[in-house]
Formats: sequence, structure tokens, C-alpha cells
Amino acid sequence: MTKNLSERIAERIRNRKPTRNAKNRADFLIYKEDIKQAIADGWSVKIIWETLSEEQKISVSYAAFNNYVNKLINNAGKNKVTNPAEKELIKSPVPASEVTKKAISNTSGFSFNAKPDTDSLI
Repeated sequence: MTKNLSERIAERIRNRKPTRNAKNRADFLIYKEDIKQAIADGWSVKIIWETLSEEQKISVSYAAFNNYVNKLINNAGKNKVTNPAEKELIKSPVPASEVTKKAISNTSGFSFNAKPDTDSLI
């Protein structure tokens, strides 16, 4: 008897080897808290990468390691809005007509003077 599609997909997923990128990301995530602590202690990202590479804890390039640090550690909390007032502003943006009126009223424009004041040029 043949297996149904869900069983065949599950078997295929179990037998599939992880990709190189998935393995590198998993290796990084294992040491994420240690890396975060080392950065907080003042160590540079390059020194942290060199140390982990020499210890053969990770096998990722420095560029990829730096991208993981920027995405998963440095920007981890920047996209989250915790202040209720900020959430309110995000939900109700200012109408475009009000923005253009303010922008137009605040500009003074350009005025050309054929005989410039030499004192104000210096």
C-alpha cells in the first residue's frame, strides 16, 4: 500500500540533511548569548569570530558572522514597539494634506540679490 502525501513529505524531511546556511545559523544561535555577553564586555566582533573559528565552534565566514550579529543581536529589539503612544502613532498616520501644508508654510524660498552684502559673505 502506498503512503499518503503527508507521510511521504514527513519521511523526506526527516531524511534531508540541513543546508550549509542552516547549519551556520544554528551554530551561531548556539553561542548567541555568549557572543552578546562578549560584545557587552567590550570585545570586537572580529576578535569574537576569530576566537570561535580557532576553537572550531563555528565554520562561518567573518562577513556572514557579522551579518548574524547585526541581524540577530544588534537589531533584535529595534523593530519592536513597546510604548503604547508609539503604537497609536503607527496605527493612525498624519494625513498627507497636513504634511504638505506644514512643509509649504515652513519653507522661506530663495531670494536672489544682484548686489550681495559683502559683510554677510564672510
